[in-house]
Amino acid sequence: MLVNSAKKDPLESTRQTILLTALRLFHDDGIDAVKLLRISAESGSGNTAAVHYYFKNKDGLIQAILDFLDANVWQPAYQQLEEVLAGEPDIREVLYVGLWPSNRIAFDFSWGADAQSVMFHIATGANSEYRHALDTITAPQQSLFRDAVRALVPALSDDVFEVRWNFVLTGATFGLHASTLSLIHI
Repeated sequence: MLVNSAKKDPLESTRQTILLTALRLFHDDGIDAVKLLRISAESGSGNTAAVHYYFKNKDGLIQAILDFLDANVWQPAYQQLEEVLAGEPDIREVLYVGLWPSNRIAFDFSWGADAQSVMFHIATGANSEYRHALDTITAPQQSLFRDAVRALVPALSDDVFEVRWNFVLTGATFGLHASTLSLIHI
């Protein structure tokens, strides 16, 4: 969750405002369609080069968004899953906690629906560098989640497990993307 401090560093506050504005605009119009000048203007920055100052270019901004999501979503999700797995969870508990980044992000954070949409755009987009960067932050949690679910259903053949696993992930990813879009337009 975002840190709420009465004495924020003004530079960090401006940087975060730009980052959250970029999330919203990328959600609304797609990553490729949004120009850095527009992000600077809509973030309320009086400096038209603010995005360049903080992030250098669009690639730097995307990496900063992914770092933000890693710190606020994926690392906490990994830690929460590890804590659950330290006990003797049933499959429902593992699925609930393991799907947290895909399912609850849109509801737990004011910027969550935008973030979910941006992750979807990156995951399905043409930029392989962005996809690789997203995979890098999501892989630890997703790998731990997959291994935990697999361990809880040892009777399933590998082929059947793969089909069911892909169904769960597809439903979580694409179903949520559609539902967050409908929630935003209600």
